[in-house]
Amino acid sequence: SPFDTQALVLQFDSAAIAPELAAITTATLTSTELFEPSRTYNLTGAITSFAKLLPNWNFEVGGFDTTLNTDTFAAWTEGTAPASALAVPGLIAGTSTAVRLDPGTEVAALFAAPANDFEVEFVAAYEDSGGRDFNFFVRGQDASQANIRYEGGVFSAFNSATSWEPIITVAVPASIDGNGDGDLEDGGDTKNLFRVRFTGTAWGTASPTYEVEILDAGGSLLATSGPGLAFFQNSAPTTAGVNQMVFSSEFGGIAGMWVDNVCASGSVVVPDAEIVITASSFDPVAGTGSVTFTSVDGVPYSLRASNDLNQTDLYSAPGNLIDSGPGTGTSTTFNFSDPAMVGQSFRSYRVESP
Repeated sequence: SPFDTQALVLQFDSAAIAPELAAITTATLTSTELFEPSRTYNLTGAITSFAKLLPNWNFEVGGFDTTLNTDTFAAWTEGTAPASALAVPGLIAGTSTAVRLDPGTEVAALFAAPANDFEVEFVAAYEDSGGRDFNFFVRGQDASQANIRYEGGVFSAFNSATSWEPIITVAVPASIDGNGDGDLEDGGDTKNLFRVRFTGTAWGTASPTYEVEILDAGGSLLATSGPGLAFFQNSAPTTAGVNQMVFSSEFGGIAGMWVDNVCASGSVVVPDAEIVITASSFDPVAGTGSVTFTSVDGVPYSLRASNDLNQTDLYSAPGNLIDSGPGTGTSTTFNFSDPAMVGQSFRSYRVESP
């Protein structure tokens, strides 16, 4: 009826998605109301692991509109000029697709988990602009970000207190797109690739830092900033782990840049904090329940069940995982269905965090 709301749960079949990539599909919500039309929604799904924290990390899965380039890559959003983010042949052997950023746009992807200690490494190239040549951001959960640019042979990090701080001086040759078609595969093109490795440490704590390393195309180290950098724009990421990876050609007159294989890995540091169940309710007839507990934002938790407290190993038995998900602030609630509760004279529940 009008003004009613219902939860609609959609689940991708993980077996149908290539490991650590992405899948896209559409769903149609059909209306029976005379004046409310049916609607079609675009859906994106992805499988990630702590070895590949960015979905569609290699840009191999296209988006919903690759013809007009308004949604070129699944799981990546394009900036204010989405048509300027182009799918081009992969930069290195083993990849078929990379992204070329014409001036004035960006591509951005969310990390699958707010890792506190993490590493991002990607393959890159740029066209000589005479000014800023390359730019990327590693963002925290709030407005905090590490803003790294390459200009005039120097990698610099933006510091809100003092503006740009030089962190690495290294010569990285420019590439040339001879015929202006966006790729670096033609006879008149010159492809000069390099790699960037960004290592974040203790993000989401009082003392977040990072290190930037520049490597050649084969992975040999050319130069490093050294660990312990704490130059951030807006603020330092002290409240939670890493959130978003952004490549941008919007600032500084960038002529063009290429990116491929953005490999991100990391771990969540679980604070030494006691988990306290603060509220619970159960309906043994319906087989449903609710458990509220103290938590840390973004840290993974699981709810497990057992019919026998004398056998604590039953909590980890197959089928006894009832619910799981990241902490939502300082208090998290799992509303769950547990058919095994029905008809049981005793059943216990335990909240865990790895």
